[in-house]
Amino acid sequence: LRVTCPWDSLEQAALLSCEEPVCGWIGQPSNTYSNLGYFIVAGLLAWRARSRERRDHDVPFALLAFAIGICSTLAHASLTHVFAVLDFVSIFALFSYIFASNLALLNAWSARRRQVVTSVLVAIVIVPLVYVDRSGLALFALYATGCLVSEAMAIKRLALWRRDRRYFYSGLGFLSLGLVCFILDERKIVCNPSDHVFQLHTVWHLLAATSIYFVALYFERDHKSA
Repeated sequence: LRVTCPWDSLEQAALLSCEEPVCGWIGQPSNTYSNLGYFIVAGLLAWRARSRERRDHDVPFALLAFAIGICSTLAHASLTHVFAVLDFVSIFALFSYIFASNLALLNAWSARRRQVVTSVLVAIVIVPLVYVDRSGLALFALYATGCLVSEAMAIKRLALWRRDRRYFYSGLGFLSLGLVCFILDERKIVCNPSDHVFQLHTVWHLLAATSIYFVALYFERDHKSA
């Protein structure tokens, strides 16, 4: 007899991680529970934003970290196409916010224009994510490159290099280490599919969440015009 699992009625996603699925509401236990890191970061940034000092970026980064946590949790719990798409969309929302914030800093845009550009950049990726298999990884590389290029432009033109950028380097370092773990896991180079306690994709989640925290600190403290 065929065993019916809770999410079987929805289209299944192409797996981008080593952990083999189990039949239940939590399809990948290790990769699901590790999203706790995003919620912790969201809470820390929200707590920081409660201070009386003006905060321009803590709340947006907190909301973005929370959204990634929700979408990634659902994606790894259900292993369905719809939530996999939302998982990527939430990541691209973060990249789009960083890219738009850099453009806003360079061109003295209003907060409203920054929001519009962020929304447009997110909307652009939805169609390929829905209809083109494995387009998420290519788009990830494209949007991440856009963030780095725009950041380099801001650093050069506004002389941000004169400021303390330890938070920027910390965020970039944690993200880079996380991507190494992601690739080793996705390519099955370091892989134990039956281990539902520890996976390198789990480490990717934790390092990516930590990266968001430090990038948020950098944007809030040092990523401002003179």
